[in-house]
Amino acid sequence: AAMLLVNQKRETEATNKQLRALLHYTISFQDPLGGTTESDYRAAIDAVTALLERSPDSRPYRFLLFTTHSRFAEFLDKSGKGDESHQAYLRAHELIRSLHDDFPKWPPYRNSLARTKVVLGNAESKKGRIEQAIAIQREAVRLTPNFADAHSNLAIALMRNGQREDAVLAIKEAIRI
Repeated sequence: AAMLLVNQKRETEATNKQLRALLHYTISFQDPLGGTTESDYRAAIDAVTALLERSPDSRPYRFLLFTTHSRFAEFLDKSGKGDESHQAYLRAHELIRSLHDDFPKWPPYRNSLARTKVVLGNAESKKGRIEQAIAIQREAVRLTPNFADAHSNLAIALMRNGQREDAVLAIKEAIRI
């Protein structure tokens, strides 16, 4: 009986630690640059990862981990850490893709995947990989045809590639939306 109490106490302490880290996540979600630190994001990622290890089939935890990585990537980008931001967006993209079988037509999933693709497309464009950027932006448009940012970012990539007519069509669609 004593061993059972010790194990329960350890589980409670671990859960409390995870909940404190989730509080950091909640703060960072509501206030992406207002005093939230890199360690706050890392603590949130660790907490959600620990929860997911305990419940690997939890779709909400997987979506929460995607969201946390996505916010962290945004934070790193705005902090001038482009390479680290790109890696965090790649991890976010990997996580959101892992949810495809669970949520293929769920609008928040499709929107999140499209937003992640837009950011990844922009990163590819900044690195001079225009053809890859165009392919990624086209995928974002396909996923969410009514997402104006996807169309406008596609237009920018097309223009950088010298495809003026296609770029004009994409920007017209963004304006129409």
